[in-house]
Parts: sequence; C-alpha cells; structure tokens
Amino acid sequence: MKSKRSNSLSKRGFLLLEVMISIVILASGLIFIARTYTVSRQNVKYSTEKIKSCFIADSIIWKYEITNYIYPGTEHGTTVIFNEDCQWQIIAQNIESTDLNYTRLIVKKDDKDQGFEIDTYFFNKEK
Repeated sequence: MKSKRSNSLSKRGFLLLEVMISIVILASGLIFIARTYTVSRQNVKYSTEKIKSCFIADSIIWKYEITNYIYPGTEHGTTVIFNEDCQWQIIAQNIESTDLNYTRLIVKKDDKDQGFEIDTYFFNKEK
C-alpha cells in the first residue's frame, strides 16, 4: 500500500503552493542581484568623480608646494580634466603669531557636486 501511495504522489507533480514559493525565492534572488549591480555602478561613478577631483587638487596645490608659500586670501578658477569643466577655490588664512597660512582647497564639478576638500598649511609669503 505504501508503494502505491508514494508512487501516486510522485506522478501528481508540484503543488501550486510549491511553485509560488519557488518563484518568490527566485525573484528575491534576482532583485538582490539587480540592487547590488545598481549600487556598484553608483559607487564606481562616485569613485571616478573623486579621482578626477584628486587629479585637479594635486595639479593646483603642486605649484604652491614647489615654493612652499601662499598669500592670504582667496583664489578661484576653472580647469578642464577628462573633457569636463571643474571649479576650484583656494582659501588661505593667516594664523596669528606664526608664519603659517591655513589653506583649504575645494574642487567641484558643478553646484550639485559635493566636492573634494584638502586642508593644509603653507608658509606666509608676506612675513
């Protein structure tokens, strides 16, 4: 009797509930993979923008590192890297009772861009 019953169950196929559960499990896996791919693409784009900003910051700050001097005040400009315009700004503030200027370099691709900032110190040229 047992053999007939188990034999009849295997011929019957899958239940609708089993098929639905399998579809939910597969769909969950596919959604997870798609979400991971999307987040990875966003992170690669973010990293690319930061690398571009680093190249610009390096090229701008290099001319001040050669002389190791900077005048207090603000300078700004636009430069092109990888066929994209980027704005930069340098803010140098004198630190009282020292020969140093606190210097901040900000690089932005546009107004929506969070930007890239470097804080450093240079000797004050005026003293």
